[in-house]
Amino acid sequence: MVPSQRGPDVPPLCPVVGPWEAYAQADQAMQPLARAGYQVSVEQVKVARDRLHWVYLPSSEDKEQALRLLRELQAKGVDSFVVAEGGDANAISLGYFSSADSARGLMVKMQTAGYPAQIRETYRESTEFWLRVAANTIADDGAALRSLLAANSTLTGNHVACESPVLIPTQEEKLSPDM
Repeated sequence: MVPSQRGPDVPPLCPVVGPWEAYAQADQAMQPLARAGYQVSVEQVKVARDRLHWVYLPSSEDKEQALRLLRELQAKGVDSFVVAEGGDANAISLGYFSSADSARGLMVKMQTAGYPAQIRETYRESTEFWLRVAANTIADDGAALRSLLAANSTLTGNHVACESPVLIPTQEEKLSPDM
């Protein structure tokens, strides 16, 4: 967890450790590092969770039109339902997929059958808390950081640019295919 040596044109890297669900948890984990002489801050990061690919038919003008389209689709054996409220009221939901390829397959199938199917990526936003350590304050060759990581298998350690406003991409962001 000690920052790597870099050339003069490359920004320094700072260790980050997390995530925690609550600020108090991160703050408590920060205390032993601060006592060991590290300069540590708790940073709040918004992350997208539970990413899914929603295949749908755009909203109809009114509920009756949406219900007619729903009956038509269900008569053809298409599993679907009408979205009842919100910004997508009267849209027809055709399904949620974790795989972008599966969603595209259904969208193409529906478009080939003459329906204006579309895909939208959906997610739930949540907050995580991470510790950011100032690179020049690691006096014990990273022993306190390694100890923190060893004591909790749910934590991840990484390095980011010290001036970076975003800590690290979430696993979903690393794996999410472009639409």
